[in-house]
Amino acid sequence: MLEPLGLDNVSEAIYIEILAQPGICIPSLVERSGLVRNEVENAIRKLRALTLLQSRDNCDGLFAISPERGMEILLAAQQAELASFQRRVELSRVAAARLIAEHTRIGAENDTPEIEYLTGIDAIRVRLETLSAGVESEVMTFSPAKHTEADASAGKQANHPWNVEACPWRRPSRTGS
Repeated sequence: MLEPLGLDNVSEAIYIEILAQPGICIPSLVERSGLVRNEVENAIRKLRALTLLQSRDNCDGLFAISPERGMEILLAAQQAELASFQRRVELSRVAAARLIAEHTRIGAENDTPEIEYLTGIDAIRVRLETLSAGVESEVMTFSPAKHTEADASAGKQANHPWNVEACPWRRPSRTGS
């Protein structure tokens, strides 16, 4: 039941036994749980690592912290892990944006950042594929030159129905010029 919080079934059973019998010793835990001594000792190590057991002066028995406090500790550990993961994702996002910015020529030759310069037909085709992946209705292009048959074919191929089925994230779109 507590596996999502990092507590396996054996450790959870031992934790519950210690809650039910404060001060219980390892031989009694082995007897009550029906587990072998090694399993009980591993579970106790895990509970100590998760800070779910407390020490008492001049006492050899085992004492569990309250379930309320124990679950707070486990949840706090998961929240810290999640925050660490979110920081790594954000750092990855920043690194990706930096890489993209370094390798994309947008507005490099003038002061209008809304203009994107692409060099070569392959760069244009790749950019059109990228744009068409997010299109919801249609794409229109303005081109001073007449499109060649290869250009028109590439545009139709990107929009072909079989292409949408092969790539379910793509939506069909109309193209025109």
